[in-house]
Amino acid sequence: MELVATIHQFVWDLLVDWVCFVAVFLCLGLNFAPWRLIPFGLHQLWWALRHPGPAPGAAEGELDSWSAFLVTLGGTVGIGNITGVALGISLGGPGVLAWLWAVSLVGMALKFAETVLAVQFRRPLADGSVLAGPMLTIRRGLHRRWRWLATVFAAMTVVSAFGSSNGLQVRQLARVMALDLGSPPLLTGLVVALATAAVISGGLKRVARVAVVLVPLMVLGYGLAMAVLLLDHLDQLKQVLVQVLDGALAPSAIAGGSVAVTVSAAVRLAVFSNEAGTGSAAIVQATAWPADPLRQGTVAMLGNLVDTAVCSAIGLLVIASGAYRSGGDPFSVVNAAMTWARPGSLWISHLALVLFAFSTILTASVVAERCLVFLTGLRWRPLFRGCWCGALVLLAPGGGDGLWQVAELLEALVVLPNLVCLLLLSPFLFHWFAALPKPLPPTPTPGHHP
Repeated sequence: MELVATIHQFVWDLLVDWVCFVAVFLCLGLNFAPWRLIPFGLHQLWWALRHPGPAPGAAEGELDSWSAFLVTLGGTVGIGNITGVALGISLGGPGVLAWLWAVSLVGMALKFAETVLAVQFRRPLADGSVLAGPMLTIRRGLHRRWRWLATVFAAMTVVSAFGSSNGLQVRQLARVMALDLGSPPLLTGLVVALATAAVISGGLKRVARVAVVLVPLMVLGYGLAMAVLLLDHLDQLKQVLVQVLDGALAPSAIAGGSVAVTVSAAVRLAVFSNEAGTGSAAIVQATAWPADPLRQGTVAMLGNLVDTAVCSAIGLLVIASGAYRSGGDPFSVVNAAMTWARPGSLWISHLALVLFAFSTILTASVVAERCLVFLTGLRWRPLFRGCWCGALVLLAPGGGDGLWQVAELLEALVVLPNLVCLLLLSPFLFHWFAALPKPLPPTPTPGHHP
């Protein structure tokens, strides 16, 4: 694992600067449009919720914007939002939370840009599904000399899905079940595999039907439960916020170089929790109708706000409890923070871990499958689904101290090709945005999609 740690350190030293640079560059080039368009995106999401199903004459697509948003959110809200937050704060201190907020905000430009481009370069497949994402954006949007980059992105996304979204998620889920119910990891893996098979055998539309029910319940339920715990310690939150801001911006921290460590931990957490720059959101959201880049881009970027709120809930408790100073593994830190907040409240984080991990496994299977279809066509789809479920059984008993490092390294190798694509296509993106009508077009009526 020493070699993995060395590679991990090298890649992330490079990637932290790239993620920040590209995100800020896109924010400036788009004249801070992602932030200004938050009300517009909320309006589109609300309209899609109230008017499910395709309208007459709607552009081809697989899902409505609301369903696509929930599938995407189910993939980003995973164990990174709980144990990943604990790990980030343990590595970089309380200031990680402040930098996470900053990176998530500028990271909205990454999701907006990659989804806009994915919608513009998407294409239908023979079975009626829609293929979209950075791999197709690279293939169809850049010169053919860059086609190898599309292959690299798709291949690394498949590998990363098996490592960070399959292996890591099921391993943490198995650990929770072993602690709470005494369930052997292999049995947990088998149950999860069977449940996953029952859902993904129906493709994206069945995953969406599950996500529409599961994701709102788990996010809202977790949010309400954590709000109650935070209100119990409301008198301490002011001091916690002081620690967060002091750790992020204190002159002594800047002079001592600890801010660099904090920012690095925050960017890694942002990439792992809200998948900033990985392109996974675009692969799902760009399959939705109407095939309007602006509408789908603004909807996709809202996931960062939800994801950051989920991360902040456990992050504030971890800091308030001081559990991050223990030096324990992330799971133990979360347990200590929850027990400190209210004895007997471990079930909240454990149930959230189970549901978050399962939803991530479902969405990641869709993302990886679309990338495999891009590489090999439709014929390998059944085999992939069998391998995905089989891996859940085999990887559930796994683990090891380097599991998080391997997962983060795999995520990094997905982000790099996507960032290159966004930079190369930024002139096209800026020109497209500048050409949009002002004011923006209204939300379509129930009988019409533009």
